[in-house]
Amino acid sequence: MALKTFKENKSKELHFKFIHRIVITKKELFRYGINTDSDCIHCGEPDSINHTFIDSNFTKTFTWKVINLFNNQNGSNFQPDTKETAFRHL
Repeated sequence: MALKTFKENKSKELHFKFIHRIVITKKELFRYGINTDSDCIHCGEPDSINHTFIDSNFTKTFTWKVINLFNNQNGSNFQPDTKETAFRHL
């Protein structure tokens, strides 16, 4: 029971930070001198909250692989748009 509560709280915390745009990315780490660059670790593009969670090809590929796996296992044709994918729990 405690593990489930912990996971739910972590999920809520991430959603809260995402909604209020306070998720720390390499962009913020670079701004505060903690990192030497602000580039995405997967593609080298400038990092940001939008890039990390919406625009990154890594994120898009991962998301569509999960959706395709879900569709294949459930015989469904779920095809969310970008907004539905990024804000699915809001």
